[in-house]
Amino acid sequence: MACCTHNRNAIRILASLTAIFAVGLAGVCRADDALQQQAESALLQRLHAAYPRATRFAIDPLPTEWRASAWLERAHVAHPTVLVTRVGSRSAVWVGTSPESGVPRGAMLWFQVAGYAPAVVATQLLASGTALQAGDGEMANRDIVAADCQPLTDPAQLAGMRATRLVLRGDVLCAGAVEPLPPVARGERVTARFAAHGVSITTQVVAQGDGVIGAPVAVRNIGGGPVYSATVTGKAEVSVSD
Repeated sequence: MACCTHNRNAIRILASLTAIFAVGLAGVCRADDALQQQAESALLQRLHAAYPRATRFAIDPLPTEWRASAWLERAHVAHPTVLVTRVGSRSAVWVGTSPESGVPRGAMLWFQVAGYAPAVVATQLLASGTALQAGDGEMANRDIVAADCQPLTDPAQLAGMRATRLVLRGDVLCAGAVEPLPPVARGERVTARFAAHGVSITTQVVAQGDGVIGAPVAVRNIGGGPVYSATVTGKAEVSVSD
């Protein structure tokens, strides 16, 4: 009988300790949730400032074993500073003492971030150097945070431009991925005017490099042959003289 009583008392004590532990753990989790919400709120403000065209953000905390509230309590940080230190697809928020307080005490919370906005995307594979037109792009909703660039906002911006790097179909077209076409572009067929002894002849040649008006550019006859120099005189036009 005494044995049974002893077992019942042990069970009651274990149940009480379990309940106390559960209450304490719930308090820690609630504190951690509150700190995470503060971190996410601060991060969202920075994201809106960094990506004003984004219409929606998705913020997902990355896994961590760090218990913010318990750590800060042990470090005697009663009022932690929440500071966004990195903004992008992987964003970071510091939770702990302020940077001015000397030796930092706290830890970094990391988040996976996506931000969606209308942007111009390529309608086909675009090789570097490709002359572009408006039909090479279309509007679509894309993750501009992942694109990590200033996206074009109107397919009409592609007219008179060329690709500066390979762009895959469906990829966001960044402002840095295009540039204005020069008056004479490498590989382009241009009109060449030969003038000598009062006689002028017009023919087609292939530019061997880019050229601006008034500057020399290397050209070659369409059928091949040696490379020679011409002067850029206009859009897709060069002149050759003795």
